[in-house]
Amino acid sequence: MPTCTSCSTTSLETAEDIPTCTKDIDTCAPCAKLKDLRKEIAAAKAHLAELLGRIPPLRYAMNHAHDPLENRLPPEIISRIFVFYASYFDFYSMEHDVLLPRPDNLPVTLGAVCKRWREIAWATPSLWTTVDVHLDPRSMTQERSQLLKEWLERSRSLPLTLVIRSESSLSTCVGTPGGLNILSIVDSINSHSSRWSSLAIHAPSSVASRLHLKITIRPNAADAADNSMSSSMTDILPSPEQVSLRGLRFRTVRLDWSNVIHVELSDLFVDECLCLLCEATKPVSCNLRITQGSDGHIVPQHEILHIKIGSLEIAFSDAELLGSFFSRINLPALNYLECDASDFGHGDQDTINAIEAFLSRSVCPLQHLQLCELRAPNADIIQLLKLLSKLESLYLFNTAVTDELLDFMVETNTTPEEDNHFLPCLKSFCFGGPQTFSWTSIRRLVPVLSSDVSEDGQKMRPWKELEVGVRVDDPETTFIDEDTISRIDTLGKGRLTVVDIRTGDDFVTISRKYHNRRSKKRHAAA
Repeated sequence: MPTCTSCSTTSLETAEDIPTCTKDIDTCAPCAKLKDLRKEIAAAKAHLAELLGRIPPLRYAMNHAHDPLENRLPPEIISRIFVFYASYFDFYSMEHDVLLPRPDNLPVTLGAVCKRWREIAWATPSLWTTVDVHLDPRSMTQERSQLLKEWLERSRSLPLTLVIRSESSLSTCVGTPGGLNILSIVDSINSHSSRWSSLAIHAPSSVASRLHLKITIRPNAADAADNSMSSSMTDILPSPEQVSLRGLRFRTVRLDWSNVIHVELSDLFVDECLCLLCEATKPVSCNLRITQGSDGHIVPQHEILHIKIGSLEIAFSDAELLGSFFSRINLPALNYLECDASDFGHGDQDTINAIEAFLSRSVCPLQHLQLCELRAPNADIIQLLKLLSKLESLYLFNTAVTDELLDFMVETNTTPEEDNHFLPCLKSFCFGGPQTFSWTSIRRLVPVLSSDVSEDGQKMRPWKELEVGVRVDDPETTFIDEDTISRIDTLGKGRLTVVDIRTGDDFVTISRKYHNRRSKKRHAAA
């Protein structure tokens, strides 16, 4: 836009005050012209504003005309597409102590495309059921607090999935505008606690402990005749079905555990986990990470019987903790068990004995077993596996598997079907770690995967798959011999795989290339 050479203004009118005319305006020609000019400018501005006002409806009409979705699909289908798009970002997993959020304000982003998309997004409650809140007092404004309230209202009555994050304790921001807005946000979340379906908290206990509901009950007109009095109910605790917490003491978590079905807790002590099993009577799956320490809970002296837990994933920071946990529980419905023993020493007899005693006591229909970092003699592992007649899949990682176990599997597989048959239902076996076995034992297992006969002519009961993991960079690892490679090649793809644990590369291919190079060198030397 052209600017004035004197004052550089781009305004239609100069910013400087014009001195008052000493003459009558009707007799001063310049003043009269200026007055008329200002009228023209005002009219031009009004006309410009009117023209600018025509743009939004025209843009809306353009979007409506150009939108490939709106012109071809009814709003119900578009709403469904939005929901499918949002489902790709449904998020959280704490397997590696990380919460993976959706992109910020995903429904708001959809609504920013055009007015029609906004109307559809705003009218689709399932887009607003995931609430990921980062409680940072520096960025907590009244606008953000209001946005959260509107967000929750748009979800209507659907179950909510909540992720609450904070690196700041409430004590550090008491009385500040950011702190007050955080309290307002927590209160808004609490007001919808009856709809909590999944709750994940990455926050100090001072924040987590405020996640409870306060309700005031007042008599209505009909109750007034009965002289009903106002009463206040405080600490009415939310009762979600899914709970995921990390780094919080169990006693600071103000929840009603009686309705929890899926629970994921990290950095808990053994006594806290036992208290959890006493209070939570409905869980069907538990994912626990247990560390050294005690929070002084008084746990029952009797065995804790839990008849509903079917899946247990548990990891210990030290193998010494394993016995103190498994010796106190009985899970007769357990069919899925993953246990990271963290037995980094030379092997503790008490560790595997505790697992064996637990499984023997529970008499559970276990179908999946995964053991990690378990340093135990293979004879003890065999004794443990003899208890599991229903087992279908077995995973042993960083657990020294030797020829003793592998050969026993071959020998017992060829025996007739009897009550004491070893792992009669096994379909999948996977193990990995240092190479403490020979490739000869792997070769003997090939008939188990091919429904073939053993060396002594007995029919083999087939497995579906065998996966072996080795560390190629380990000096103890040897290449697969050519006879074993030939036997593996007779199997269908995926029945027996040998991979490098670190890279995932096919170790059969690596070994084949190694033998090809050696063969070429021998021929060249000849």
